[in-house]
Amino acid sequence: MKKYFILIIVLIVISAIFYYSSPKTPEVQGITVLSPNGGESWSKGQKVQISWSAAKEIKSVDIRMAISGSEEGQNFNAAVASGVPNTGNYEWVVQDLYAEVWGINDLPLSDEYVVIVEDSEHSNIYDASDAAFSVK
Repeated sequence: MKKYFILIIVLIVISAIFYYSSPKTPEVQGITVLSPNGGESWSKGQKVQISWSAAKEIKSVDIRMAISGSEEGQNFNAAVASGVPNTGNYEWVVQDLYAEVWGINDLPLSDEYVVIVEDSEHSNIYDASDAAFSVK
């Protein structure tokens, strides 16, 4: 009886070692911004498509615009839409919006914009345009 008990304990320990040492696959793979991805030129009032690919586990995304490449731009980060279903596409009319940090409503003209698409439930899962685009 004592041998069986020791054998069971050894098997449990070995099973635990294998379980905790085996590589785990992440639950959510991530997000990739497809468009705009750099070089585009948008105008206020223009209807544009923001597109991305994302893991099917992501239910909804938040879409933001930011100005990159300058110290002032680090402060401009504005919401385009929140809680958008993860369909991979969002149609938006380029318009003024609220910039959280600056507290302004006017969408500044710039050649240094990026779009950020973020998992609505996990802010550490996101992607941004690979290169800047402009709003004129």
